[in-house]
Amino acid sequence: MFQELIYKIFIYSLLMFIFYSVYYILFYFYEYFLILFLFVVILLFYFYYCLLLFFIFVLFVCLIKFISYYL
Repeated sequence: MFQELIYKIFIYSLLMFIFYSVYYILFYFYEYFLILFLFVVILLFYFYYCLLLFFIFVLFVCLIKFISYYL
């Protein structure tokens, strides 16, 4: 049980790192976004229960970019 908890903490910290990387690349390095996106999608197929969280995050970032573009 303790080992499973450490495993979940590791997965969530890894996913947060990936999310922040996506956020950074979306705003500063547009040309690398596709490569990272493909990598993250492949990675998340192993953690399919986090796919919804990832797509919500991407949608939120795209919404911020869309709003900031028109303001």
